[in-house]
Amino acid sequence: MDLLTNWLAFTPVFAVPLVAAALGLIINERAGLLNLGAEGIMLCGALVGVIAYIELGDNVALGFIFGVIAGLLLGFVFGFLVVVMRTNQVVTGISFVILGAGLTGLLGIPWVNIAITGINPIHIPFLTDIPVIGRFLFGQDLVVYATLILVVLSWQFLFRTRMGLKLCAVGENPQAADAGGINVEAYRLFAATVSGAFIGLAGAYLSLGMAKIFVLDMTQGRGWIAIALVIF
Repeated sequence: MDLLTNWLAFTPVFAVPLVAAALGLIINERAGLLNLGAEGIMLCGALVGVIAYIELGDNVALGFIFGVIAGLLLGFVFGFLVVVMRTNQVVTGISFVILGAGLTGLLGIPWVNIAITGINPIHIPFLTDIPVIGRFLFGQDLVVYATLILVVLSWQFLFRTRMGLKLCAVGENPQAADAGGINVEAYRLFAATVSGAFIGLAGAYLSLGMAKIFVLDMTQGRGWIAIALVIF
């Protein structure tokens, strides 16, 4: 029973980096972009999150904010290269994987293997103490619940807003969207930037919420798994 309880309690924690990254990649895919660089962007988000957390007074909120900003900037650069400069999406994405691994390996050494408190799960009296499902439903940290909200908001944005439908149209048929007066390049650049922010959030949670430490190459293929989830 303890094994089942612990497995259920930690499942959302292990799922958040995959879900957050997959959300960003779905937005990319809906705009007609393929970002294979999720692994590298996640690594950068994880490192920047830990650096901000340690250097700014163990402030977990700033750690997540800076991790998201790092992903956002890398997403914008990816979008600029692919959308504006017309580089090959596959080659650019793989280059970002190598870039992320190289940058974190070069710049992240001073912050490697430093254990941190990070973000802690909440405790709701009585509800969290319910056998088996208490910790699973009511004993998660705030980012787990925020990720569930982001899933709903992303779905609402893509399929229930005018801007989201235009973004989907850009991915489905860019020529028709352009003929309809939609700025295809602007929408794709926006999608790449927002996608990077989601992937940066996934990386920051990996180090601040899940592992509570930064180690080199700590994503261990999670970026590729998120890509596979989007394809499936």
